[in-house]
Amino acid sequence: MRSEKSANGWTETVLHNFASGAGDGEYPNPLVFDESGNLYGTSYSGVYPCDEGTAFELSPNGVSGWIESQLGCFPGTGDNAAYLSAPVIFDPSGNIYSTSYLGGNGAGTVFELSPSGGSWKETVIYGFARDQEIYPWAPLVRAQRTVAAPFGDVGLPAVDPADIAAAAAVVLRGRAHAGRTYELTGPAPVSPRQQAAAIGAALGEPVRFSELTPAEARARMLAFMPEPVADATLAILGDPSPAEQRVSPDLAVLLGRPPGTFEDWAARSVAAFR
Repeated sequence: MRSEKSANGWTETVLHNFASGAGDGEYPNPLVFDESGNLYGTSYSGVYPCDEGTAFELSPNGVSGWIESQLGCFPGTGDNAAYLSAPVIFDPSGNIYSTSYLGGNGAGTVFELSPSGGSWKETVIYGFARDQEIYPWAPLVRAQRTVAAPFGDVGLPAVDPADIAAAAAVVLRGRAHAGRTYELTGPAPVSPRQQAAAIGAALGEPVRFSELTPAEARARMLAFMPEPVADATLAILGDPSPAEQRVSPDLAVLLGRPPGTFEDWAARSVAAFR
C-alpha cells in the first residue's frame, strides 16, 4: 500500500494484493526500497507450493501499476528456511539476506539469496539449533498449551525481532547513522503471564501459565547457556533496573511507525506454537 498526500488529504493506493494465486506470498514483512525505486520484501507464509514463505520484488510497470517478481519460494522441505521473519538487506554485490523462524537445524535460519542464471539461489548461512531456539516456549506450548517461566508478573519491553531487522536495514542504508547508538525496545513492558495470554489469543485457545522458581529456571537455562549468563539473565528478569524497563523512542523514530507489540508478534508467529 502507498499513501500520497494531496490538497484534499491522503490517497491510498494498493500496490499488490497478496495470496492472489499459486506461489504468491501471505502476511508480508516490512518492505525495503533499492536505489532504483523497486521494493523488496519477504512473506511469512504463502500459497502452495510456497507454503512457508516467499521473497519478492515489486517494480513499477511504467504506467500506473506494479509487477511482482518472485525471488524465492520456500516450501518447507529439507533444512531450507521456513516462515520468513524479517525484511531483506542487500550487500554491495546485490545479494539479499534475511532470516526465518524455522528451518535450518529446527529453530530458524539466516539465509542468502543470490542471482544465479536468471533466477535466485537460496543458501542457508546459519541454521539455529533447538538449544538456540528463538521460541524456547514453543515445544511446551505445542505439547501442553503451557508457558513455564519465572517472575510471571515482571514486565520488560520485549522487542519484535522483525523490528530489529527493519531498524538494521534503515541504519545500514543511511550514512547519517554512522557512530550513533540506538536503544531498541518494544512499545510497553509485557510480563511472561501476559505473553502466555497473547499466545493463547493467537492460537484461539487458552495457554496456561506455570511459574517456575528461580532455581528451576536456572537449571533449565544451564542446559544451553553458561552459568554467568544464566545468573545475569535471571537477575534482569526478576529485578530489572528502571533503565531495563524503560521504553525507548528510538525504534519509532528509525522506522517512522510505532514498534510492533507482543500480540502482533504472537499472531504472526502462531505457526511455531500449533
